[in-house]
Amino acid sequence: MCSKGTYHDVGGNECRSCSRGQYQPISGQIACLGCPAGTSTPEFASIDANQCVGKKTIP
Repeated sequence: MCSKGTYHDVGGNECRSCSRGQYQPISGQIACLGCPAGTSTPEFASIDANQCVGKKTIP
């Protein structure tokens, strides 16, 4: 089972990290959730919507 911050890539049959601008708070999912419009995550594999911040604050 894939951990939080990742999703199960069914085609590749492996766990992959959520991209920037996405997060996944639940283990074992097949997709990541997108951040609200105008926000993104500064890192890959984010686990909570609270990690989505305004793009101006991301280096």
